[in-house]
Amino acid sequence: NGTVKCWGRNNYGQLGDDNTGTDASTPVDVAGGLSGVNKIATDGGGYHTCAVLNTGALKCWGRNENGQLGDSKVSGASSDLPVDVSGLASGVSDVAVSNTNTCALLETGGVKCWGYNGHGEVGNSTSGVDVVVPDNVTGLSSGVTKIVNGYYHTCALLNSGTMKCWGSGLSGQIGDGAKTSYLEPADVTNLNYVADITAGGHTVCVKLIPGTAKCWGGNNEAQLGIGIGKFIPFPILVIASE
Repeated sequence: NGTVKCWGRNNYGQLGDDNTGTDASTPVDVAGGLSGVNKIATDGGGYHTCAVLNTGALKCWGRNENGQLGDSKVSGASSDLPVDVSGLASGVSDVAVSNTNTCALLETGGVKCWGYNGHGEVGNSTSGVDVVVPDNVTGLSSGVTKIVNGYYHTCALLNSGTMKCWGSGLSGQIGDGAKTSYLEPADVTNLNYVADITAGGHTVCVKLIPGTAKCWGGNNEAQLGIGIGKFIPFPILVIASE
């Protein structure tokens, strides 16, 4: 019916039930009259949640220490009720969240990001200052079909079947062969015919059109599917077990 229920930890109001500090072991209603939702996303750290409405509007709730709710408020102004994301009352098709950042995919195929920007996570060619309202990602005004967020990096799948990533690359998660961060989108090395993408904390994986998978980034817990080892800063084929 387009409403949302959440459960789990609620120390920052991330359940959206107007009851910060009270965890829930069973689903509770997100309050504030939230309805008409067609997509939701919550971050891996469990601190904030966002919902895309069928009107194309975006609402978020939970932790806001770095401006990741996008409502122009900063530093401790968390919300246990959904708030409107500034400037995104319409035109949003999807949302991706991390522990400190949020990005929206627009119906035009463009991308906007906001929140923590210590490594260029917002993708607007700047770093060092948190961004508390959505800002355009440099060079991605159209052509994007999906976005995913890791802890401190974001990646976009283009309609050409190629990929771009930006933000922290200290574990090789940008995928261009380097161990460096980028303030704007950078091409992933030698990667074509991408059908789908996903991201972990410091890792990115893709499904290729032939049906194979490649991953890159952090690998301290064997998350690349090639055995335990150091990070890999470029796409590498996942080894299929027999």
